[in-house]
Amino acid sequence: YLFGMSYYLMVPLSLLPSTWYQQQQQQQQRLSVHHPIQSLVGTVWQLPAIMCAAVQGATAQQLLGAAVFLLGSILQFDAHRRLAALSQQRSGDQPSDKQEYKLPTGGLFEYVSCPHYLAEVVIYLGLVLMNKGGLLTILMTVWVVSTVETTRRQPNGE
Repeated sequence: YLFGMSYYLMVPLSLLPSTWYQQQQQQQQRLSVHHPIQSLVGTVWQLPAIMCAAVQGATAQQLLGAAVFLLGSILQFDAHRRLAALSQQRSGDQPSDKQEYKLPTGGLFEYVSCPHYLAEVVIYLGLVLMNKGGLLTILMTVWVVSTVETTRRQPNGE
């Protein structure tokens, strides 16, 4: 759980240009702040201002990437909401040994079997577009696609 949360906190930092990191390093040297936790907190605290400045100077490709990212996030939320509703329906009055699995319906479940995985890939494709095909973002996308593919190939979720 902690790894997953830290991963999603650090992903936005991978989208920042390397010049931003150089500027931060120079600023830290001027302020004599060398503690990594203080540096991370300061960086996270500044993310809204950084993102606003990034939108003002964004290219059409980056804005398209942001739209694809947002679409993927919405699709993923919808898929997770539908899966959670199934879980709540099953946890009703039936004993656990008599519960039966129901296939989700609606949304992208009408077209693909795992729309939450498809949405995850769409999210990362949006990140690739926003980062103009940066190597780190491409590697993250390859990691997600390979993880989804590995999960898909596992019989019975084993």
